Amino acid sequence: MPDLDRNSMQAAARIPEESKKSIIKRDLVRNRYIYLMLVPVLIYYAIFHYGPMISGIPLP
Repeated sequence: MPDLDRNSMQAAARIPEESKKSIIKRDLVRNRYIYLMLVPVLIYYAIFHYGPMISGIPLP
Protein backbone atom coordinates (compact mmCIF):
# COMPACT_ATOMS: atom_id res chain seq x y z
CA MET A 1 0.00 0.00 0.00
CA PRO A 2 2.77 2.56 0.66
CA ASP A 3 4.00 2.08 -2.93
CA LEU A 4 0.64 3.16 -4.29
CA ASP A 5 0.67 6.31 -2.21
CA ARG A 6 4.20 7.21 -3.29
CA ASN A 7 3.43 6.59 -6.96
CA SER A 8 0.26 8.62 -6.87
CA MET A 9 2.12 11.50 -5.19
CA GLN A 10 4.82 11.39 -7.87
CA ALA A 11 2.18 11.41 -10.61
CA ALA A 12 0.45 14.37 -9.01
CA ALA A 13 3.74 16.25 -8.81
CA ARG A 14 4.25 15.88 -12.57
CA ILE A 15 0.92 17.49 -13.47
CA PRO A 16 1.64 21.15 -14.21
CA GLU A 17 -0.45 23.73 -12.40
CA GLU A 18 -2.59 26.09 -14.42
CA SER A 19 -1.05 29.46 -15.00
CA LYS A 20 -2.79 32.55 -13.68
CA LYS A 21 -3.39 33.76 -17.22
CA SER A 22 -5.25 30.62 -18.18
CA ILE A 23 -7.34 30.74 -15.01
CA ILE A 24 -8.28 34.39 -15.66
CA LYS A 25 -9.04 33.66 -19.32
CA ARG A 26 -11.27 30.73 -18.40
CA ASP A 27 -13.08 32.87 -15.83
CA LEU A 28 -13.64 35.67 -18.36
CA VAL A 29 -15.04 33.25 -20.92
CA ARG A 30 -17.23 31.48 -18.39
CA ASN A 31 -18.67 34.72 -16.95
CA ARG A 32 -18.62 36.90 -20.07
CA TYR A 33 -22.28 37.90 -19.83
CA ILE A 34 -21.88 39.06 -16.25
CA TYR A 35 -18.91 41.20 -17.27
CA LEU A 36 -20.90 42.56 -20.22
CA MET A 37 -23.61 43.69 -17.80
CA LEU A 38 -20.99 45.83 -16.06
CA VAL A 39 -20.22 47.83 -19.22
CA PRO A 40 -23.28 50.16 -19.03
CA VAL A 41 -22.63 50.83 -15.35
CA LEU A 42 -18.99 51.72 -16.02
CA ILE A 43 -20.02 54.01 -18.89
CA TYR A 44 -22.60 55.72 -16.65
CA TYR A 45 -20.04 56.39 -13.93
CA ALA A 46 -17.45 57.56 -16.43
CA ILE A 47 -19.83 60.08 -17.99
CA PHE A 48 -21.78 61.37 -15.01
CA HIS A 49 -19.26 61.09 -12.17
CA TYR A 50 -15.80 61.43 -13.69
CA GLY A 51 -16.69 63.49 -16.75
CA PRO A 52 -17.60 66.61 -14.77
CA MET A 53 -14.34 66.37 -12.81
CA ILE A 54 -12.33 66.36 -16.02
CA SER A 55 -14.26 68.94 -18.02
CA GLY A 56 -15.43 71.16 -15.17
CA ILE A 57 -18.93 71.37 -16.69
CA PRO A 58 -21.64 70.63 -14.14
CA LEU A 59 -24.33 68.23 -15.30
CA PRO A 60 -27.95 68.57 -14.14
